[in-house]
Amino acid sequence: MFSVRVPATSANLGPGYDTLGLALNLWLTVEWHPAPATVVEVNGEGKEVLPHDASNFLYRLAAATYRELTGEDLPSGHLRIDNAIPVARGLGSSAAAAVAAVKLAFAIARQPLTVEECFRRVTAVEHHMDNAAPAIVGGATLVFSDGPDLHFYRFNPPPLPMILAIPDYLVPTDVARRILPPMVPRQDAVFNAQRVGLWVYALVNQDWEVLRWASQDRLHQEARSPLLPGFVQVMTQAREHGALLAALSGSGSTVLAMTYPGREQLVAQVMQETFALYGVKSRVVITEAAQQGAFEHAPVSC
Repeated sequence: MFSVRVPATSANLGPGYDTLGLALNLWLTVEWHPAPATVVEVNGEGKEVLPHDASNFLYRLAAATYRELTGEDLPSGHLRIDNAIPVARGLGSSAAAAVAAVKLAFAIARQPLTVEECFRRVTAVEHHMDNAAPAIVGGATLVFSDGPDLHFYRFNPPPLPMILAIPDYLVPTDVARRILPPMVPRQDAVFNAQRVGLWVYALVNQDWEVLRWASQDRLHQEARSPLLPGFVQVMTQAREHGALLAALSGSGSTVLAMTYPGREQLVAQVMQETFALYGVKSRVVITEAAQQGAFEHAPVSC
């Protein structure tokens, strides 16, 4: 039997569009063992909507990767997917599935897989390296490209309660990207560059008070707000009730907040009640950052 665990992730974290990411302590667990016929079993989040057969994205990518490695079809087996990551809610469910598929294929093929190779393969398929990096190495990450070369730096994440307010509506990533303006004012670009710098300062120095400024954004969140009923008000109320950070998780629809221990229940309640004021049902998950990603021992940079 082969087993892989991959954490959920939150990208952007306010100003770090396609740049900053964070691993969260919600996990996708995948197990595979040989069987006379191929079986795909899905449990947990997405059980009702994800395919339970060979058309499942995770299975298809594992099979394609295995064929690329060996020139052969993936052997028949029982693939069990236990998923605690909400699907299509801006929490990196597709990145987690891609990481799991690549790692699983290499394991079944009995070939070594480096962090760098996994990062390259997942990004080529999933196109969100700000989710891929923390899913692979855990913690908080900053990603960047240099032509065709992809890189990341890993930091220890904030040791703070993470509140996820998850509304019952979806925001397709492609729609959320198309709605962004093609040009932004220079002062807004400078504003976001300053805030990403503050994020790095906060991570390096473990100075979480700085997150009050570091999480501000003028690049994408306001532009996406028409797709997200109640989102701006949820962020505002979270901050007014003690959140150090409140930001859209990826392209949404989840809103991520961070606060000091002891305040998380109040912030969670306020976020859920604020969504309700705008006619939006939501659920709240309180968790923490995940220090570890899919790789137990991972480099801090690539």
